[in-house]
Amino acid sequence: MDLINSIVRGITSSSIYSLYNPFGKSHTIEMFRYRQMLSIIEGLINNTQKIDQVLSSLGGFFDSNCFIADFFSVVRIKNEQQDLYCTNKIDYINQIRKTSCTTLNSFQWKALSFIANAFGMHQIGYALRTKAIEHIYEVGSDSKNFNAICALFTAAIDQGDQETAKEILFRRIPIRKNVLKKVKRAELLFCMVFGFDINTKTMWYSRNAEDRNFAEFVKGKRVAIVSPGLPKEKPGNEIDSFDLVVRINYKGKNALANREITGSKTNISYYNALTGNKLQSMLDKDFIYDLEYVVQKKAKNTLKMQNVRVRTMRDFASLLFQGSPNMVQRILLDLLMFNAEEIKIFNTNFYLSNNIYYSGYSDTVPGLRSLALHDKTTQINLIRNLWKNEICKVDRECESILLMPNEEIMEEYERLYPR
Repeated sequence: MDLINSIVRGITSSSIYSLYNPFGKSHTIEMFRYRQMLSIIEGLINNTQKIDQVLSSLGGFFDSNCFIADFFSVVRIKNEQQDLYCTNKIDYINQIRKTSCTTLNSFQWKALSFIANAFGMHQIGYALRTKAIEHIYEVGSDSKNFNAICALFTAAIDQGDQETAKEILFRRIPIRKNVLKKVKRAELLFCMVFGFDINTKTMWYSRNAEDRNFAEFVKGKRVAIVSPGLPKEKPGNEIDSFDLVVRINYKGKNALANREITGSKTNISYYNALTGNKLQSMLDKDFIYDLEYVVQKKAKNTLKMQNVRVRTMRDFASLLFQGSPNMVQRILLDLLMFNAEEIKIFNTNFYLSNNIYYSGYSDTVPGLRSLALHDKTTQINLIRNLWKNEICKVDRECESILLMPNEEIMEEYERLYPR
């Protein structure tokens, strides 16, 4: 563990930048580092540490320089003098915009963005994230460095930059045996995001019985992905009109909201890791027999019940720009492999609401921890790009959010989640 800690702490230094490779283990290390930072910040939230201790501990992840020192001064003001923070916030955002992207490396920009989001400084977090994108483009555009090229691919996918992503994937990226599988996965992600035909002969389900059977089940169908959000409208009848209705963490018909909101039909349920673990020990899980398919996030969670079709979802997390995807995004990317006729997302508002979930879905309300770990800009950009490229459809509430500039969305997050 000491070795892992030293790697994680050192990864933000400029000398370590060349190790970054989203096709390798860097995403795992990055998420581990973010969780370490969160545990430090939660010490402040839980009143077990004071702000001086927290800022000192967070500072240990970075090489010291004036910009980082200024950033932590802003964090202190946010924590201690909210009115002063609100007064000076725009000035600091403008300062970030004027700062050269080469002042820090992309790891440092992303890590500062993560910390800002974890403290409820979403507009500042977005400005810092934008600098990370700029740095990756500047370093990777003419580089022959394998890791810089791979990082540029994730940024291009995030920005909906088809030309750059295509050039990297089909002209610039050297094929190495140890990352060939990840390169194939990157090709698949590129085809899904930009609407190119998928060569099914090279995909997993040509060799995997679970996926071949699922492909036959989904192919040519109209599919509704129903989030557990609480919408302003009542799309229940439209949801039930789809051939297949997909839900998250289905726990039986009685756990659903009003039929006018969620519909009543369920064919497939995807289960996240937490609920997948709980399913293993549940004594009464006969509700599983309501489903035609169970899809679980982790193979280790696989249900063993007679006459229940189960598969493990495919994971594209390491190829996205920052953070860990939420379940709707994971489900969407997983389903896009299987040639459905149409996929439409319902009841997803990216937590931009005072009423996050319908009653009965979860007692846990997402907070700053969730917004930071899942990096909402990455989540929104992914669905926005797929929607703009007519790969998926969304309901009117989601569409209204996708039409908003990201800067306005971050301002709304800051209003809803100040601490």
